[in-house]
Amino acid sequence: MDHCGDVSTITVTNGLPYVLQKDAEAYPYGQSCLWRVAATVGSRIRITVRDLDLSERSMLIFGQGDVINKETAFAVLSGSYARQTVTSNTNEVWITLQSVESSDIRFAIEIQSFEPMHAECGGHQFSCPLEDNCIPRDQVCDGIPQCPLHGDELACDLEGLLREPYHGDFFYTPRVSGSCADVGDYRCPKGGCISWMEEICDGKAHCNDLSDERNCYPCGKSYLLLSNSTVTSVPFQSINYPLPYPNDALCVWLVTADADRIVVLQCTRFHTERSKDNLIVGNGHDPSDENSQIMRLSGFIYMFRIISRGPKIWLKFQSNGQGTRKGFSATLSQEMPEGSCSDSEFQCRSPSVTGLTCLNAATSVCNGMATCIDGSDEENCGTNRPRGTHVFA
Repeated sequence: MDHCGDVSTITVTNGLPYVLQKDAEAYPYGQSCLWRVAATVGSRIRITVRDLDLSERSMLIFGQGDVINKETAFAVLSGSYARQTVTSNTNEVWITLQSVESSDIRFAIEIQSFEPMHAECGGHQFSCPLEDNCIPRDQVCDGIPQCPLHGDELACDLEGLLREPYHGDFFYTPRVSGSCADVGDYRCPKGGCISWMEEICDGKAHCNDLSDERNCYPCGKSYLLLSNSTVTSVPFQSINYPLPYPNDALCVWLVTADADRIVVLQCTRFHTERSKDNLIVGNGHDPSDENSQIMRLSGFIYMFRIISRGPKIWLKFQSNGQGTRKGFSATLSQEMPEGSCSDSEFQCRSPSVTGLTCLNAATSVCNGMATCIDGSDEENCGTNRPRGTHVFA
């Protein structure tokens, strides 16, 4: 296996980044490439993918140690990624690019060494978990990860602050029977342990309440507050809007209004891959509670409103790995609890217990594409019903 470049072994020291950047011109058909990375003994290696565009049959594989095989591999990337971080447990890493077809290949990765410990930070600074790194405290829980392992965006409360008291070992579970076994584990609030390095903000839900995917880049802040004393409405858009959202996205938002108000989601543009990429809206703050779901939305919908039954809602957007669309643009606002659908809107019959869904009666009713969960927008259409009507749940 060729090393495909001027340097076969990349040495990283003192946290200084090394950028490995390649494009299609460097790789002939079926080329496999190998790079080795070494840091000082006791250090670990962090790799941040700044840009990745590979075909489905090409893979960028990361492994640790000096033995190259599937047992030592800890991450495999393919397709398109931006801002993906993987971290080793050792001071040696190998990287291979395996390409089995003639197609465009592009990637840029930043490689750094770091010490797996807490830094001694000042009173107005935050110590990044598992890293020798300090950041300003006003950058904690702002929806933009500053710590490479996203430690500044986990365990945030609804006010966007770290739960107090904060100690250096706040994020870790003690090594006791029946709890997380490794100091590098993250304890899900509803139980269970996951790997901080490999399963936090990886686009997949590992904790039942999706807490491992909150405040993750590029979704932004997960906790949105509405209040008469501050902000009564906020814009709400999909990633990259009006450009297409990425594949394999998973975003979670929790919205809180004043106690005597309800939350209204008013969407003016909505276009996702039908039945594949979904925005799900529910009452309360527990996405794992299926009974709280108000609506599951996908496809092309001209305009709609969703009205909650209380002052809290959750939203989850998830895309699959094939095909994207422009996404959605909406507004979240708090209103008086007398909210209802207007004369120009169609009210989905179910589930009215958790909330109301109001569709544009002129464009979204009897159009052959059922939007309501119960399909009520495509009932009693008579000769107005297009052929092939289907309910996409």
